[in-house]
Amino acid sequence: MDKGKKIIIKQNGKVTNFIEKKGKNTPPSNQEYAATLHESIDESHSTYERKTDLASVKSSKDRPEGKKVKPVFITISSAVLIGVFLSILMFQIFVKVENGFISQPGVLQGNEAHVNKQEETPKGPSSTYSAEPLKVHILQAGVFSESDNAETWAAGLKEAHLPNVIWRRDNQFYLMLGLAPTKEAANAVMNQINTGEYDIFVKEWTTNTLQLGLTESEQEWLQLFRTSWESSVQSIAESNNADLASFDSLKEKQIESETLSPLIEIVNSLEVTNETQAQQVLLDLMYEYEQLEKRGNE
Repeated sequence: MDKGKKIIIKQNGKVTNFIEKKGKNTPPSNQEYAATLHESIDESHSTYERKTDLASVKSSKDRPEGKKVKPVFITISSAVLIGVFLSILMFQIFVKVENGFISQPGVLQGNEAHVNKQEETPKGPSSTYSAEPLKVHILQAGVFSESDNAETWAAGLKEAHLPNVIWRRDNQFYLMLGLAPTKEAANAVMNQINTGEYDIFVKEWTTNTLQLGLTESEQEWLQLFRTSWESSVQSIAESNNADLASFDSLKEKQIESETLSPLIEIVNSLEVTNETQAQQVLLDLMYEYEQLEKRGNE
């Protein structure tokens, strides 16, 4: 009879002998143990293969810095180009609008229209003009050394329906109610307005001789003013009423003059409804006439 095969198994340094008998099964526990040991030995010697292609992987140090900067550079460049494009576009729009205004005849703006208007109407050179004084007889209601006292009396006269003018000369304040070309005519006017509440005196009054630097057109206007004013004053002697119709021709003669502007404004706004108002207007014009030299020297 054949004997069973002898099997030697090393386990943890120990040697174990087994005899395999035919027809008999190897003890399951030893077979499973041997199989497990064999599998563990095989697994411990398994070889793992790396599938990664190292050649295709680059270190971060090998990456160029330009790739990091490139997106930022593109963004900045785009912003600059857009800004330049918009600036050029807006500039062209403004140029077209400005050219549109310039190309339209008669279209001027603000001070340009005023300056061009002055250039179109040259005033010409000025020369010294000697303005003769105006002479009348005035109705004086008082003379004061302080303006407050004069204004107080003036307010009382206005309440009594007596328009008046305060004329300052030589640090004195003269309160005037009217005027006339002669003393007799002045007395006649005084009798008409005197109510007995105030002391009214007739006094001769003359403006100063004026030396003014005026253009030819200004001199012509001032000469016409003197003629119109004297004509109105003379009408008082004829009818005890001031006729201001003589100023109509002066209103039609329009000029631009800084020196004569106070007189021009009064003449252009002449509106009177009674004799007392006409007297006040003539006094106002006479007063402003004397102030021309003072204003011309300022």
